[in-house]
Amino acid sequence: MSITICTSEWMFSSPRGTGLSDGWFPRIVAERFVSSTKDGAVDQAPDPVAFIDAEMSWTNTLDTAQECWLNTHRAPRTITAANPNTYALDDAISWDIGLSPNAPTPYASENGIGARLQGTPFASNQVAYARLFRAWDDSVRFDLLGTVAPGDTAHIRYQAQFSTPGTWRAPTNALQIVRAYWVRLQLWGIPEVTP
Repeated sequence: MSITICTSEWMFSSPRGTGLSDGWFPRIVAERFVSSTKDGAVDQAPDPVAFIDAEMSWTNTLDTAQECWLNTHRAPRTITAANPNTYALDDAISWDIGLSPNAPTPYASENGIGARLQGTPFASNQVAYARLFRAWDDSVRFDLLGTVAPGDTAHIRYQAQFSTPGTWRAPTNALQIVRAYWVRLQLWGIPEVTP
C-alpha cells in the first residue's frame, strides 16, 4: 500500500520528500536600470526638473493573483551647494494596476535629499558666500503596490526630481553640482494565495 501525496504547481515532490516550489517564493518579475541624464552643474529650478525618468510594466501571465512590491535602489548621491541657496533631489513614484493601466506622472514625495548652507553675514546687508559638499550612501526602499490579478498589468513610473525651493540668490561661487547617478527598479511578486 502506498500513500498518495497531494501536490500542486506551487509544490514539488521527489523521493526526498515534498516542499514549496520556487514559484511560491518571492521573485523578481521585472527589473529596470536607468542612469541620470542631467548630472552636473545646476542652476535655479523653482519647478522640479527630472534627472532620472523611468517607466516599467509587467503583465501577470500566471493563473493566480500576485502580490507585488517595488524595490527602489538608489545610487549614492551628491550635492555641492553654494551659499545661500537650497538644493533638493526628491524621489517620486506612481503606479497603476489594471487591464490597461496608465500611472500618473509622479510628483515629489517625502523621500529625498537636500542641502542648504547659510553663512553668517559680516554686516546686515552682506551675504557670506561659502560652499558645502554633501554625499549620501546608496539606499533601498520597498513600496507595496498591491495585488495584480491574472491578465492584469502593473505600470510604474519613477522620477528623481531636482528643485531649488525658497529664495534664490546668484552665488559668486560657480560650483553648484547635483549628481543622482542611477536607479534600479525591481518589481517583486509572490502568489497571493496558493491554489
